[in-house]
Amino acid sequence: MALMEWNDSYSVKNAAMDKQHKGLFDLINKLHAAMGQGKGKDTLPEIFDDLVRYTQTHFTAEETILQKYNYPDLAAHKRQHADLIRQVSELQKQYQAGDFSASMKTGEFLKKWLIEHIQGTDQKYGSFLHQKGAL
Repeated sequence: MALMEWNDSYSVKNAAMDKQHKGLFDLINKLHAAMGQGKGKDTLPEIFDDLVRYTQTHFTAEETILQKYNYPDLAAHKRQHADLIRQVSELQKQYQAGDFSASMKTGEFLKKWLIEHIQGTDQKYGSFLHQKGAL
């Protein structure tokens, strides 16, 4: 069973951004499934690599559209993105240093961050872009 199931309460009403958010859900679910099989520690390096690559792509796309439409909270949004990257980097360092609880910490952190970020911060830009006719 998946840890996180996508539903419309996560939608920002932009098909491209929703698709990318679903990809982040998939990464969290992949880690959760590996942990359920006792393979979380073995899967974590790949998850970190995928997460870094995926967030760079997603954050760039998101920030580009927000900049295009002069989103007033863009600076704060970028700070949240930078904070996620910093926190994931810290979790990766903990894992590399031998912290074998890193897979659990990473899964819990990502789930919490993703829900709060999408349903809080991202849905605000969804409403803004909708008002601008950009969605």
